[in-house]
Amino acid sequence: MEHSWRLSKSLVRREIEAVRAADPTRPVLLNGFLPTSSAVRIQQWWRTRDQGDSLDVATELADLIGIDFYPRHALFGVGPISVYLDGSRKRWQQRRRQTIARRVVRNGRRLLVSEGQAEPWEAVTTPPSPTARAMYSCPPERLIENYNQCMQWDDITTYLFWGAEYWLLRDKQGDPRYLKAFERVLTESAPGSRTTSRQP
Repeated sequence: MEHSWRLSKSLVRREIEAVRAADPTRPVLLNGFLPTSSAVRIQQWWRTRDQGDSLDVATELADLIGIDFYPRHALFGVGPISVYLDGSRKRWQQRRRQTIARRVVRNGRRLLVSEGQAEPWEAVTTPPSPTARAMYSCPPERLIENYNQCMQWDDITTYLFWGAEYWLLRDKQGDPRYLKAFERVLTESAPGSRTTSRQP
């Protein structure tokens, strides 16, 4: 499971001031997590109750605001069975993103998907890599679906894929489907859109 640091808003503000003092020519990007299910939304509220929602903080302090978009992930597993959350098309999630987008645009800044789910998010730190199968949280076709969904949002111009190291592992194990899905996005995405992959 993930291990998250708790950073106060005042600490983030001071860090940004230090970065701007060291390099005033380039914009500062902050990521924020966009919950895609009610359960995750409640968990995020509880975890950030004393420090502020990550997207709200990013919107207030940064020049570029990045959304972490992980619509499917495992809650827990028992043997070969896992329980998943899938909230990628919830109306309230779309409204939340639109509210953030309005604030970002009103302040003259850009909104992008800085982490688009392109690898499994399972209930263990290292995602399983089963032969001839894919984990429900992100099979290869979800890489394309997540990208297409986000690029339909009028205010998103940039989408960074998260998971390239997993694609390479799968390819090394004889399953090139993730790399082929990314290749399909590259060849079929609209002219002028910026598409790239990102590794941690």
